[in-house]
Amino acid sequence: NVMHARRYARLTLLVAVFPLTLQCASLAKKIFDPPQVGVAKVEFSKVDLTGVDLIVHVKIHNPNSVGATLNRIEYAFDVEGERLLKGTKADKTKILSNDTSLIPLPVSISYAGLKSGIAGALSKKSLPFAFQGKVVLDTPIGDLSFDIAEKGEIPVPDRPRFDLEKIAL
Repeated sequence: NVMHARRYARLTLLVAVFPLTLQCASLAKKIFDPPQVGVAKVEFSKVDLTGVDLIVHVKIHNPNSVGATLNRIEYAFDVEGERLLKGTKADKTKILSNDTSLIPLPVSISYAGLKSGIAGALSKKSLPFAFQGKVVLDTPIGDLSFDIAEKGEIPVPDRPRFDLEKIAL
C-alpha cells in the first residue's frame, strides 16, 4: 500500500503542478511583450549556372524596456510553392531594448529544386516566396519563442546578355 500511496502522491503533485507550469508560460508572454518578427527583405548575393545564394534579412523589433538574446531561428523557405529549405540557425545575437535588429540568414537554392527550372526562374521578374518558422529568444524570464510567417516576392536580377556576333576569335 506504500507503493500505491507514493504513486497517488506523485500523480496528485503532477496534476497540481502542470496547470501552474502552463500559467507561468502564458504569464511570461504577458510580462514580456512579443517582438514583431518578419522578413525585412530578401536579396541575391550570388547567381550562377547551378543556382542562387540569397540573404533573407529577418527583422526582430523588441518593444520591451529590457533586451533579449536571440538563441536560434527555425525556418522553412518555399519558392513558387515548393519547399526548398528547412533548417535552424543558431545565433547568439543581442536584441536591444526598444530597438530593431536585422539578422542575415544566408540561403542557397539550386535551380533543380524549382518547378520552372533555371529558364523559368530567370525569365520572371520576381519569384513568390513564403518564409515560416520561429525565433527563440533568451529573455530575463526564460526562453520564449515567437512565430514568423511572411510571404513576398524576390526580385530576379537581370541575367547578363551576350552577343555572339561581336565576339572576335
